[in-house]
Amino acid sequence: MTGSRLKFDPAQADEGIFFIPTGSPETKVATVHKNKPFQLVFLRPNLVGGTPALDGSSGLSRGAPGWAAALRPANCGSAG
Repeated sequence: MTGSRLKFDPAQADEGIFFIPTGSPETKVATVHKNKPFQLVFLRPNLVGGTPALDGSSGLSRGAPGWAAALRPANCGSAG
């Protein structure tokens, strides 16, 4: 994923990359290969539920809404 102000502190439990399927609890991404201010590279977890939304939180956005993006089902196929 590319953008701006994306980097987060993995030591903070409330920061990271989260998938939020409709009607299911959120799932935090466990494997992040690149955590840079302008790029995140990660493995998408296996998800159960409806169309997921992607949300994130970093120290830069603490106290404000995190970045978020709705994902099309075509982009959310099975992992691996």
